[in-house]
Amino acid sequence: MTLVYKAGSRVWRVRGLLWLSLVVAVWFVLWGLDLYRTYGLRPADGGVLAPEGVRRAWAFGMGGLGVAFAVGMWVYARAYVAALWLDQAGDRVAIQTVGGWWGTRIVVSRRQVRAAVHHDGQIYTGRQSVRAPWYTLRVDGQKRRFIVDAQGTTVDKALFQQVLSAGRR
Repeated sequence: MTLVYKAGSRVWRVRGLLWLSLVVAVWFVLWGLDLYRTYGLRPADGGVLAPEGVRRAWAFGMGGLGVAFAVGMWVYARAYVAALWLDQAGDRVAIQTVGGWWGTRIVVSRRQVRAAVHHDGQIYTGRQSVRAPWYTLRVDGQKRRFIVDAQGTTVDKALFQQVLSAGRR
């Protein structure tokens, strides 16, 4: 197989955010439990323990936010492509993602890969401008679409374009 694309150092950013999200999830769950036990007791809160429903809402709200962040990062990391390989002789494409604990690698037929859609990733907020282009790569038989960061390193441009335009043959 021939390496045609690699995300480079961006993989470590995504992986770092994935691990950070797990830490944040634990922290928010513990914070929610603390709020459940003590919400309302501080003088600023009134000095009286808040009703059970209010405390339960704070606990589930805080814990839910942390868990939602971790689940979102887990899903994103499983879709973020770290590297692409193309085997022209065997007509196969290998896709390595950041996700899971150590990343996952799937090998599919080139016929299963559909044409990628380019997104310019342009955001302008008035104060700052962000340009983070990416491709959405769809593979038949896979529930998720894969995200190929356009700012990654293209090792072989011609083969990379073959992978991205596979569904257009």
